[in-house]
Amino acid sequence: MKYEARVTLTKVQYTGDNVGRNLRLKLTIGEKTEEFGFELPAGQTRAFDKLVYKEQTDSNSVALSASAAATERDPVYADTGSGSGTLRFSATSETEATLEVELQGDARGDKSKKAKLVLTFKGILRSIGERFVSMVQPEGWLKIKHEDSVTYPKILPFGLRVKVTSNDGEREYFDIEEGQLKGKKGSVVLKDDGSSYLQEKNPQTGPISLHFSKRDNILTMDGVRYWAVTDPGNPVPSGTFDLEIAYELHSAASSYRDRAVYARTWFRIGHSGDRFLHTGSISTGCVTVRQVDRWDEICSRAFIARKDQRSIGQIVIGQ
Repeated sequence: MKYEARVTLTKVQYTGDNVGRNLRLKLTIGEKTEEFGFELPAGQTRAFDKLVYKEQTDSNSVALSASAAATERDPVYADTGSGSGTLRFSATSETEATLEVELQGDARGDKSKKAKLVLTFKGILRSIGERFVSMVQPEGWLKIKHEDSVTYPKILPFGLRVKVTSNDGEREYFDIEEGQLKGKKGSVVLKDDGSSYLQEKNPQTGPISLHFSKRDNILTMDGVRYWAVTDPGNPVPSGTFDLEIAYELHSAASSYRDRAVYARTWFRIGHSGDRFLHTGSISTGCVTVRQVDRWDEICSRAFIARKDQRSIGQIVIGQ
């Protein structure tokens, strides 16, 4: 499993003598170095929310070498100091660690002055990589935010495969790896307790195979028969077709939600056009399962079935 290690500077405490308030800090965490200035009066503490380290690792714990060099920005007397240590963090929980910098008065001024900066960091390792949309109640669809803000729909179905690329402690960012949105980038908020809507366990199964008889009005899946119809005046064509991974919720089926939780989840027949496998009482050229109260049986299986990155399986449509 891969992890992303993130270290944030959360506060700096200034104790000891007053060597000046205009400070500049050169901070090195691992192989990452950056410099920044700030004002902090002696005897006070300043809060920060500054990301100072972000790297991927295969380990669920890290020990990062850390060093800091501080300078009091004075045109005459340059009071300086440094400190070093090791910051240790793990994937189990967010952890605090500190680093101390001892400042010494400039030899040209009052070299007897001594001060200390205590830098506090928070670190966490968050898992990244392959994930799957977990079952979100009540309909099995997860609300997301697309990177480009214009891609539609802004939902993903249960069981869809994604690749988590980063986690900032509030949202997880990912690449969508299958379905009609394959290749798009998105993100999802973390739950209130900090846990994820994206699960590590793969819920996917093998492909499903269905058969629909237009003459007998019977749909068969795994040897189980369901009453289904098509429009006699615009019947679904005969042949063997892929069934696509569910793409969006269909408001036309909203009135059936009291009888089937997943009534608004449909599966397109083939990879073009507007013929679907769905539930309801009216068919306009689709395969329509008339037993609405049994649709959840089919949908629960179809959500997680996979033939490839576009399809859940196949349907054979005969006379």
